[in-house]
Amino acid sequence: MYLSWNVTEMTVAETEIAVKSEYLKRNVTVTLLMPEGEVAEPIHLLLLNDGQEAENLRLNDTMDALYEAGLMKPVVIAAIHASAERIQEYGVAGKPDFKQRGSKAAAYTQFIVKELLPAIHKETGLESFATTAYGGFSLGGLSAMDIAWNNSQLFDKVGVFSGSFWW
Repeated sequence: MYLSWNVTEMTVAETEIAVKSEYLKRNVTVTLLMPEGEVAEPIHLLLLNDGQEAENLRLNDTMDALYEAGLMKPVVIAAIHASAERIQEYGVAGKPDFKQRGSKAAAYTQFIVKELLPAIHKETGLESFATTAYGGFSLGGLSAMDIAWNNSQLFDKVGVFSGSFWW
């Protein structure tokens, strides 16, 4: 139940964080899009692969429009930027494809579960979210599906758009 929550007054704050990953041996840039101001909980969480495309997807504008129209519940979007190693980090953990792509998918899974989720909780100051979803496009969708499927205790929903299920 949402008590005294007025979506028409909600705006979106955008911030970038760098999460140091021991699993991936790099700093991972994450763009956080969060409701600004006082928000009556519950707040939801969406992880999104290929977060470097957030601007091209117009995520901030879309969130603003949906809040203004009263069509969206409060959500934090964590848009995870891919690196030059995208083709190795995305895929099915422990099952590289026929060209050995996806060789770092297990490490990417560990990054999401053990490093990114705790960093998001710390950055937002929220101990929990009403629901946690994970989404992505193409290989990012396959990766999201694999991670959510194998960590169903952490993820309530998954969104896969043009997923690379040929894997």
